[in-house]
Amino acid sequence: TSRTAPPTAAAPTSTASTCRDTCTSPNPMMSLTYKGSLTLKGSAQDGVFCTKCGSVLRNPVQITECGHRYCNQCAISLIDKHTGVGYCKKDGTKFTSSSLFSDKQASKELCKLPVYCAHKADGCEWDGVLADLQVRRSEHQ
Repeated sequence: TSRTAPPTAAAPTSTASTCRDTCTSPNPMMSLTYKGSLTLKGSAQDGVFCTKCGSVLRNPVQITECGHRYCNQCAISLIDKHTGVGYCKKDGTKFTSSSLFSDKQASKELCKLPVYCAHKADGCEWDGVLADLQVRRSEHQ
C-alpha cells in the first residue's frame, strides 16, 4: 500500500541543502527540498508524518514537552501570535517557540524513506529513497 502526501509549496532553492546533504553531513541540516507530492513505496512509520498536516515532514521539529513531530511551518502556525503559546494537535500539550527543536533523527529517517519517481504514472519504473529523489527528478527535466 502506498500513501501519497498532498502537494505542498515548492521549497526555496537558493541556500537550502539537499536531502543528500542532510544524510551525509556530520551536522545534518533540516531542509529537505523535495517538491510536490510524494508516492511512498510501501508503508511508512507514523513518525515521518506531520502531526498537523499529515504530510511527510518538511524541516522536521519536535516539541520538547511531548515529543510529537511537526513540519517547522506547521508547528509555528499553531502558536498564537498574541500569547506566544501553542497546543499540540495530538495531546493538547502547551508549548512555545522556544520548546521546538530541529529533529535530526527525523531528517535521517526521511532520507531513507522508500519512494517512487514522481513520473511513475508516466511509466517511469525507478524507485529509491527520498535522498536520491531530487537527482532522479533532475533526470526527467
